[in-house]
Amino acid sequence: MKRFVLLLAALLAFGISYAGDIPRLINENGAWHLMVDGSPMLLLSGEVHNSTSSTEESLDKAFATVKAMGLNSVLAPVSWAQVEPREGEFDFTTVDFTISLAKKYDLKVVLLWFGTWKNGESSYSPVWIRKDTERFFRARKQDGSNASAISPFCVAAMDADAKAFTMLMSHIAKKDKTRTIVTVQVENEAGVFDGMDYSPMAIEAYNGEVPDALLDYMCSHKGQLGERLNDAWRANGCKARGTWTEVFGDTEDTKQFLLSYAIAKYINHVAAAGKKAYPLPMFTNAWLVVDSDPLRYWPVGGPVPKVIDIYKAAMPDVDWVSPDIYSFGFKEMCAIYDRADNPLFIPETNRVAGPAYYAFAEHDALCYSPFAIEDVFSDRYFLEEYRTLNELLPLIAEYRGTGNMRGFYVQDPNDSKDVLRLGGYDFEVNYIKGEKNAHGLIIMTGENEFICAGVGAYIKPLSVDKTLRCSIATAEELVCSKTGFKTKVVLNGDQTAHHTMLYLRGRMENEDYESGGFRIPAPWYDVSYQRMHMPQWQSKFKTSGVYGMSLMTIPVK
Repeated sequence: MKRFVLLLAALLAFGISYAGDIPRLINENGAWHLMVDGSPMLLLSGEVHNSTSSTEESLDKAFATVKAMGLNSVLAPVSWAQVEPREGEFDFTTVDFTISLAKKYDLKVVLLWFGTWKNGESSYSPVWIRKDTERFFRARKQDGSNASAISPFCVAAMDADAKAFTMLMSHIAKKDKTRTIVTVQVENEAGVFDGMDYSPMAIEAYNGEVPDALLDYMCSHKGQLGERLNDAWRANGCKARGTWTEVFGDTEDTKQFLLSYAIAKYINHVAAAGKKAYPLPMFTNAWLVVDSDPLRYWPVGGPVPKVIDIYKAAMPDVDWVSPDIYSFGFKEMCAIYDRADNPLFIPETNRVAGPAYYAFAEHDALCYSPFAIEDVFSDRYFLEEYRTLNELLPLIAEYRGTGNMRGFYVQDPNDSKDVLRLGGYDFEVNYIKGEKNAHGLIIMTGENEFICAGVGAYIKPLSVDKTLRCSIATAEELVCSKTGFKTKVVLNGDQTAHHTMLYLRGRMENEDYESGGFRIPAPWYDVSYQRMHMPQWQSKFKTSGVYGMSLMTIPVK
């Protein structure tokens, strides 16, 4: 008891009420949860522009905007340049007003640390760092000239970054008593343009042995990288050691592996130092690359799919790695980053809301966050899709990790359908030709009971047991009320193709008629399935609807 009292006193002195109060990442029955205020939280979020949080005035306007848009959290950066404008002198003004404004608007914050790296550059580091190219040496190009980014082999820069980050986390621990900041991104899209760091320390490392920890990790995991180990290492029980070229060959990939390992170790050093001051969950993110041309447009060395295993081996103090998904296959990237040892958390993506349904339902995502969220303040389609997601979030949170939830999303205009299995049924999701951004989810809430949401498709339930014919017993369109979902309209007959399908017509409304002294209130749109292929119907403005459906089966014979 005496030891407990002393520990509690130390935590209180440090500004922490008790350890359980700190946001944390847990894995329960194979499902990842971000615990905030003692409960799992899903982040329906958005990242503000890079410079929005540089002043209180601009951030205040942005937070007011995104709160009205229906977000429950915001990703906001804080730069090393503003935190430590002169070496050893720290200014946390930007952090303080970020916390105070988040409290004002009742928003949670994911803080983005723009330290050594921001989009493959060192442009957000302080001037005193950027001016001193000897002490804080740069990565070198193959011709010997300096690259724009600090070398990941520069210990002086790594220690300076870790010191600043530690001071930041210590300040947050003391300032943020109500746990407004729930997780921290360490660096932003780390990497080096021009492919490889040719600084003397990098060349020395390249000619040295692959670290034991990395070899041991690859030998014990059946990841993509581990498969590249040659048979000799596996036959020897992975006991042998060798240089990077001996293990992987003298290739551009091997140079990327070394660079990735160095950057991952650097990031872990910074994160570990910060966690000692305040152990919030921490992650880092990836600027995804195209393997066919990785040296021209993208920084190399970040946690892209090819090297996730390197990052997991080298970053024991970083909780997960995240993909920034823009022009790449959304479904494919979700599948790659949704791993048993890595939750899916999307800190940046395009400013569209439809894929969020897929990410939350199909991959138990912890966060969905379009970049430059302020820019969609007047996008009615985005706002209404987020409104529907807000209605669904408690239900999604309840069924995460249960295996009773599936998502769908038409990624390719040529896609015609997906088939999703749940509870003894195959749900044939047919995408309606001509509809854009078809997406949705299906949640099994009880035996033969389902909640569906989405737009631009129709769902045909089929029994897995081919001796049984499936039929829709009941179907309803739902709206959210203070006490839960309530029935807006019962669907039957022409609305369900005589109990064979659920048409996700979405929410769309007529406008009242007013002319020449007449004012006639508009009815709801007809929900009949016969309308779904009509061009004039497809051109109507619509966003995701919510539906309840129960199923029944009868013998085929």
